[in-house]
Amino acid sequence: MIEINFTLIIQAVNFLVMLWFLNSFIFKPVLGHIDKREKKIKGISDEAERLAARGDASKVKYEEDLVSIHHTASEIIASARKQAQDQQTKILDDSKNKFKEIIENSRTRINGEMGSATDSLNKELEGFGRSMAEKILGRKMSS
Repeated sequence: MIEINFTLIIQAVNFLVMLWFLNSFIFKPVLGHIDKREKKIKGISDEAERLAARGDASKVKYEEDLVSIHHTASEIIASARKQAQDQQTKILDDSKNKFKEIIENSRTRINGEMGSATDSLNKELEGFGRSMAEKILGRKMSS
């Protein structure tokens, strides 16, 4: 059976003093450090999430910019190709026109030289024919 005597009161007081001592000097400081640590971990976790979200946003912007740059580059290349084709067509047309002009000038010059050569040859043939006829007939021919 439990006796209530002086030792029980001393043990109860001892228990209460020990509980107060442990609570004041052990439990509260340890729980305070645990709370500080949890707050610090929560702050670091929140910062990491914020930075991860910022990194994801930067990645999305980078990818959008990359697509835009590729699109712009494709347009520039297509424009440059179109300009090059237009310039090539213009150069070819100019070359064809110059070639036609050179051919026409050459034909005109050749026809002129051929006419001169024909006239000259006809005169020489006429002179040669007359000379031969005079030799064959033995007399001078009148024109």
